Amino acid sequence: DSYVALGRQVPYKRVDLAVAAATKLNLPLRVYGSGSEHEALVAMAGPTVSFFTDRFGDASDKAVEQALNHAKGFIFPPEEDFGIVPVQAMAAGAPVVAFKKGGALDIVDKDSGVLFAKQAVDSVADAILELESHTYLPGTLRRKAKRFDKTLFISKMRNIVKNQLS
Repeated sequence: DSYVALGRQVPYKRVDLAVAAATKLNLPLRVYGSGSEHEALVAMAGPTVSFFTDRFGDASDKAVEQALNHAKGFIFPPEEDFGIVPVQAMAAGAPVVAFKKGGALDIVDKDSGVLFAKQAVDSVADAILELESHTYLPGTLRRKAKRFDKTLFISKMRNIVKNQLS
């Protein structure tokens, strides 16, 4: 029933955008992780934003898995070369709201989420509202995540090597 943001809470991860957009829209957001920005994020968060960490300051794998399995969507505001968490979210059946740069361009399409063009609160909020207006099928999300499956990657690499040696 809620959105999820997770990862290291450091400036370039832009978790602040997820927190501010959820606060602006008065939508539930569950934030997992910790880092140098944690206290500032907690201070800016509205009443619908909750933070979860374990005793080491990070979220446990089990807590993250549960959160993604029950998420309304996953918010991914940083620019990353790849970023595995959007794929994990899709595999769990959660559509993705992501910044329209870097690896997100290879991961998220119209059937798996919404991309936003600017790293700005209004841009993220608009993308969340767009996501809310669509229906995403968990089976489709899982199938799209399978493109990044480890065994598929190994199989493709073996074929490339085999073809080059032939």
